This record gives sequence, structure tokens and C-alpha cells, in this order.
Amino acid sequence: ELAMALCFLHGCQPPVIHRDLKPGNLLLTAEGHLKVSDFGLSKIFDANSSDGTYKMTGVTGTLRYMAPEVMRSESYTEKVDVYSYAFVLWFMCTGERPL
Repeated sequence: ELAMALCFLHGCQPPVIHRDLKPGNLLLTAEGHLKVSDFGLSKIFDANSSDGTYKMTGVTGTLRYMAPEVMRSESYTEKVDVYSYAFVLWFMCTGERPL
């Protein structure tokens, strides 16, 4: 369900980047369905961006789930959410938090 939520967000026009995916921002309903929460750091991609990337000034979010390009304040795309998604899966499978 998280992958489907990301597909939905990234498929919006313009795309939405969550930017703070982590286990604490994922909620389960009584029926066992996943809900993504805390869109406080999310960004809507600027449709006028010349190269299709976004650059953040300053680092915000949870470092251990953050993509390297975001930590380095480099330009990035919605793929940074996919990076965070991989670390969420890691935590779900191993019970260990990323370094």
C-alpha cells in the first residue's frame, strides 16, 4: 500500500514529494490499511522547473531515512521518496533502524 501511495503522489500533476517517509509517519487503520501521514515537509514540484528537479535550502526531515542528495542540498526528484521507502522496508524486515 505504501508503494501505491507513492505512485499516486508522484503521479499527480504536478507531482508531490513527501520528503519525510519513515515508520513514524505511516499509520494503520483498524482494518489494517496503511495511511501516509505528516505532509508538513512535502513539496509540490514546480511545473516550471527547467530540469525537472528540486533543490532544498537547508536540510529538513529525518536524516536516517533521507536520500544522500537531499542531505547534500543537491537537486533531487521524487526518487528521494523511493530511497526512504527502501529504508522503511529494511526496518520492517529486520527491525533495525538505518544507520
